Amino acid sequence: MMAELFPRYHRNNISFTDIKEAADRIHYDEIDAILGDIIKVFLELGFSEKNIGRYTNFVLGNTYCIPVYVDSLGFLIEYAESEQEAIINGHGDGDSYPLYMGRKAILEAIRLDLLKEVPELQVGI
Repeated sequence: MMAELFPRYHRNNISFTDIKEAADRIHYDEIDAILGDIIKVFLELGFSEKNIGRYTNFVLGNTYCIPVYVDSLGFLIEYAESEQEAIINGHGDGDSYPLYMGRKAILEAIRLDLLKEVPELQVGI
């Protein structure tokens, strides 16, 4: 019966698991690419990279940020307001940017939120 419903998959010995694993790889490749673009946004805005504990923080003035992806929420920017806070991993979560927003909208929203939230970027606002 399965061979009749999905003859192409049966003929090529491709299982549902194979298809799901391929979709997951594409999904995580997209997440990695967007995280790379988010890092570019930080660097374009003048942040520098600093390793603190197990995490790379993007630092500007007294603002320490870590971009993360959480499956149930999407992309988050975690904020700490001092190096001491960052050392004890006292970062608080910012807004979430779900993957369904699309790459361009996620990057634009993160850029605008950083401009709004990071004191050193608010010159002339």
